[in-house]
Amino acid sequence: MPEDTAGDLGSARTQMETAWRLLILASPQDLEHCEAALAAAAKELSAARRLWGETAPCSADAAQVRKLRTQVLLVRRLIEKGQEYYGTWQRVLAAMTGGYSPDGSPAPLCQRGRISLAG
Repeated sequence: MPEDTAGDLGSARTQMETAWRLLILASPQDLEHCEAALAAAAKELSAARRLWGETAPCSADAAQVRKLRTQVLLVRRLIEKGQEYYGTWQRVLAAMTGGYSPDGSPAPLCQRGRISLAG
């Protein structure tokens, strides 16, 4: 395994672990730092992919990629569950402060969000 590839994958795993820990803590500051950790992990993984070129990664790299993929799936699940949790509370707050719309759904809550997730 080329040393640079191993370093890129190891760094990406470290960044994913950092993102996972920050998502568990879930304070606004931690969530802001989580974005930076995820961006850094994506950059490192892209660098590793450039080193592979058109060839498949060697078996040692492939094992690292599988571990990284598991971490990505864990972080993704945490983000999805967090989004679901806060979405539920947003609907409760909207219903409590704005009532309901004519179709029976909570009135929209007008506020500026701090987190934007796209899937």
